[in-house]
Amino acid sequence: MSAPVGVLHARSETLSLVLRVGFAAMQVALLASCGAPGDSDQVIKIGLVAPFEGQYRYVGYDVIYAVRLALREVNSSGGAGGYRVELVAYDDMGDPESAVEQARKLQIDSDVLAVVGHFRHATTEAAAPVYNDAGIALVAPAHFANTDSGTGSGMVLSLAPDITQLARQISELTDSCTCTVGLTDDGVLWPAFVTATQEGDTMACVETSFQSPHWRDQVTATGADCLFIDLEAVAAGEAVAQLRSEGWGGRIVGGPALSEPPFASVAGDSAIGVECVTGWPISAAGPDFDAAYRAVSAGTPPGPMAALAYEATWILIEAVERTVAIGAQPSRSDVAQALTATQRQGLVGTIVFRGDGAWVNAPICRYRMDPSSGLVPVDDSPRCNRAMLK
Repeated sequence: MSAPVGVLHARSETLSLVLRVGFAAMQVALLASCGAPGDSDQVIKIGLVAPFEGQYRYVGYDVIYAVRLALREVNSSGGAGGYRVELVAYDDMGDPESAVEQARKLQIDSDVLAVVGHFRHATTEAAAPVYNDAGIALVAPAHFANTDSGTGSGMVLSLAPDITQLARQISELTDSCTCTVGLTDDGVLWPAFVTATQEGDTMACVETSFQSPHWRDQVTATGADCLFIDLEAVAAGEAVAQLRSEGWGGRIVGGPALSEPPFASVAGDSAIGVECVTGWPISAAGPDFDAAYRAVSAGTPPGPMAALAYEATWILIEAVERTVAIGAQPSRSDVAQALTATQRQGLVGTIVFRGDGAWVNAPICRYRMDPSSGLVPVDDSPRCNRAMLK
C-alpha cells in the first residue's frame, strides 16, 4: 500500500533515497510555512496526487514546488478568504491502480475540499470516478478532454487541450506525408489522429504495436515517410534511437510525451528534428515565475508541468475565495460550484471551463527539437513562446 509521500519507505537505490529524504524535508517546510505565527486558525486542505516514485517521478518533483509556491503566496497574504491552506500530498507512482487508491484516501479525509492531479491521462481517468462519487473537484493538468465523447464530467476540470483538437494539430504536421504509420502501446492519441487524418489531406497507414518484437520491420515495410509515436516518453526515446540507428530517415511526430525531458535524454541526437504538439508551454513561464519557483526549489528550474500545476492550485484557491465571499462555509460542493465560474488570467492565458470541465480555447503548441537549443517553438502564439502576465 502506498503511503503519503513524506513517509515513504526508503529503498536501497541511493538516488531514490535522496529524492524521498528531500521531499520529506520539503513537506515539513511546507507545513511549517502554512502554520506560521499570526495565521488564521481556520484551515482547509487541498490534495495533490502525482508520481514521486518510478519512471515518472520527474513530474512529481516538477509540480510539487509549483504547488508549494502558490500556497506560500496565498498563506503569506492572509490565506484563501481568511482560511490557511494546507497540502495533503500522495504518490500514485504514475500507476492507474495506485491512483485509485490515493484518490480513495483523499475521499475519506473530509477536510480535503479539492484536488490537483494526477499528471498522467491514464491515472486521471482511473481516479476520476472516485472524485465524482465523493463530489470532490479535480483540476487535472494532464487530462485530455474529449469533445466527441460526451462523457465529460464537471468534477474533472481539464488543463490539457481537447484530444480531438490536439490530434488535428498533429495531423497537420503530416500533411506533406504520403502515409503515416502509428507506433503505439494502447495510447489514446492514435485513434484520434486516425479520425483527424480522415478529415484532412494526410493518410494514416497502419498501426504497429511497440510490444511486437518485429515493430521495426513493420515500420519499414509500410514504406511510410512519417511516423506518429503514441508512447510514453522513455519508450518513445528508445524507439526513435533504434529507428535512427538503423537508418530510417522519415519524419517523426507525436504528442506531449515527446516534450518531456526523458524523451530527449533517451533518444539523444536521434531526437533532433522530431516535432511534437502539446498543451503546456515548454519554456519556464517568464522570468518572474522562474525566479519565484527557483526560490522554493533551491535553484531547480521549472519543468514543462510547473506552470500548469501552479495555475491549477490558484484556481482552487480562488474558488475558495469566491465561496467565502458569498458568506458560505467552504465545502466540497461549494468549491466545486465556484469552480464553474473560473475566469483566471494566468501564466498560460485565460482559463475558463465549459460545463463538461474542458478548458475553453486551451493552448496547443508546436515544438521541434533543435540540435543546439532543445525544443524550440514553431508557433507564434504568445502562450507558447513567452509568459503572459497575471
